[in-house]
Amino acid sequence: MFVTLDNRITISSALEPVENGMMDFDNGDVNGLLTMDQDHVLWMTDVGSFLDDVNNWMDNFGFVVEYHVPGETSGPQQGIAAPNDSTPTEIPAPAQSTIALVPVAGRSDVMQVPILFADATSWIVGKDPNAYIPYRMIDGEETTAFQVSTKTTKLGEIYLYFNFREPMAIDELWIKNGYWKKTDGLDQYTRNSRIKEMTVDFCYGNEGDYRDGQKVSLKDDKKRKDWQVVELGRKTNVTSVRICVKNIYQGTKYKTDVCISEVMFIQRPGN
Repeated sequence: MFVTLDNRITISSALEPVENGMMDFDNGDVNGLLTMDQDHVLWMTDVGSFLDDVNNWMDNFGFVVEYHVPGETSGPQQGIAAPNDSTPTEIPAPAQSTIALVPVAGRSDVMQVPILFADATSWIVGKDPNAYIPYRMIDGEETTAFQVSTKTTKLGEIYLYFNFREPMAIDELWIKNGYWKKTDGLDQYTRNSRIKEMTVDFCYGNEGDYRDGQKVSLKDDKKRKDWQVVELGRKTNVTSVRICVKNIYQGTKYKTDVCISEVMFIQRPGN
């Protein structure tokens, strides 16, 4: 059972995977996704590392976690200062990251920076509630996609968030814009809308605000042979990246549905 009381979250049952290997609690409900609160969402696929990732998330956003796993010592195993604590939570900025970078297939000159979780201001909920969630941008599957409707959230108010486990150095943003899928011979890329213009800004260390915004224009790459690469310039001590969707290439069928298949952040060793 998952119990949420104000800013205190208690996990008191076996950690068992549900459909798609993901877990959810939002005001005590288990629905297939792991949701911390209305403003931040943690998407997990590796239930085995569940507690470790919860603790990291709590470190960043200052909630209290108490849990016990059956078979282990009962009672709280972890306690972290809540948001109303008088002492502000600080995010450490280690001199050297302890997070292993991930090789990029077919490339020896770049490394992928692991993303802890992805979030967004809103997304489309279909028959399958997991189909278009922010996690789809980082699930490694180009035929799945995050989708948001401009009917629900206006252009200029659609924000996407990508959070790292600890402060990292990044050089580039790689994106597979639009919906990279064909259904019954129909190309969902052209039928759905894609990002045309966006801004990218950064949160550093224990700062609470995003800054150093960059305006980015994306090509309408209908051939979709590879990632689009956005040069960011070396950014260090980055804990979170925010994207704001400003303008779109409109789809031929679903004119208000904006899609993104994959997002990846890249570090160029030696920079």
